[in-house]
Amino acid sequence: MVYLFLGMIFSGIDARLTLISHRGGFFLAHEASKSMATVILELLGFLAGIAAFIASFMLFAWWVPLVALAIGYWFVAPAVVNRSSFPAIWAIKGFISIGAISCSTAIILKFFDLL
Repeated sequence: MVYLFLGMIFSGIDARLTLISHRGGFFLAHEASKSMATVILELLGFLAGIAAFIASFMLFAWWVPLVALAIGYWFVAPAVVNRSSFPAIWAIKGFISIGAISCSTAIILKFFDLL
């Protein structure tokens, strides 16, 4: 369950960074400068996140994934990522993405009893 909450917090922070960078007008330039390996890794991370979210409904009570989603996306991410903290958190965006992908992978492995 720890992986679920940490993954939702990491994903929420990553989504908040994307939202603010898009509003700032430099999101498209940043996305265009990514390598193909980074794009593929982020696509696989997105797919792993969706699969982990679906698997979490089968691993835990039906309300636990929804509470984790609400905490990560609606409470923690807006409190952590704001105008003043955006540059510092943007600098560690890669580590946040790796954390979200790792948590999603751990949930998938737990679902298949491999972890």
